[in-house]
Amino acid sequence: MKKSLHNGFTLIELLVVIGIIGLLAAALITNIPSVVGSARTLKCKANLNNLAKAAYSFTVSQSGDDDGDSLPPAGAYEYTTFDKETLEFWYHSSSAWVMWTPASGEWPYRNKESQRDSMKPSTYHDKASVKNSRAFTSITNGVLWSFVGKDASIYICETHKKVMEPVLREKVYRSYVMNRYFGYDDQNNPAAYRRAVRLGTINQSGTAAIRVLFAELPGQRGQSVNVSSDTWSDSVLDPDRSEYLGFNHKIGKKWIANVAFADGHVDGVVEPKGASPQDLKDLTTQLCNGTEIEAKLRAKMQ
Repeated sequence: MKKSLHNGFTLIELLVVIGIIGLLAAALITNIPSVVGSARTLKCKANLNNLAKAAYSFTVSQSGDDDGDSLPPAGAYEYTTFDKETLEFWYHSSSAWVMWTPASGEWPYRNKESQRDSMKPSTYHDKASVKNSRAFTSITNGVLWSFVGKDASIYICETHKKVMEPVLREKVYRSYVMNRYFGYDDQNNPAAYRRAVRLGTINQSGTAAIRVLFAELPGQRGQSVNVSSDTWSDSVLDPDRSEYLGFNHKIGKKWIANVAFADGHVDGVVEPKGASPQDLKDLTTQLCNGTEIEAKLRAKMQ
């Protein structure tokens, strides 16, 4: 007698297979957010690394100019000269890592405010289209644009963008700021106004490894950065104006702010546990000044 062949699956076998597939799917779905978050963190660090390299490349390219091997300023600054022949005032605007004016140069305006009105910045966004946006063109006008391969994605952290665009209901073009130490237009602060930081000086100072060069804007955790369109130096990280690091990336139970330091390396700074506004200001100030983080803050960052 021939035995009948059994080519199908029993109900129990099917249920076991379905159960295994369900468990694998559940594990995969559970891990997707952390995988995506890790990928965004790595991309953010790569962006900061590219910006730091671009700043160094720009500096080397300028070695034959009057400013020598000065790193790019954190924010543009302007000053006035008078042409005795034409009897006109010329308003000069420096080139910064991002630039709100069409280009570095001179404009013969008798009324200074008429120039300022034409180049008010927008920190995160602009209602105009990408083509006409001041926020976007400030990136393309910046001195680092050609040194990052004219790639606008390098200026954007996807985690910051994901959080801020629904809040602002407008497009995010930039997620990073540059340390005030490298100079910007603040005539009330002589130490920062028109500061030129030379490459050799910062490497010899011993603080390059602990001094911020570029950092993230706040998005995920707090929103203390002044986003007013009247803020002239809004490409600048300045804790004296209540501007703090952006702790946008969650790794485990910790919130991390990615930072590019002046020696070129990129690292994550842990948000102090139970951080108060004063804690955030103190931490950002110490990183901007290139001083060691105080022990009490370090303890909160463990």
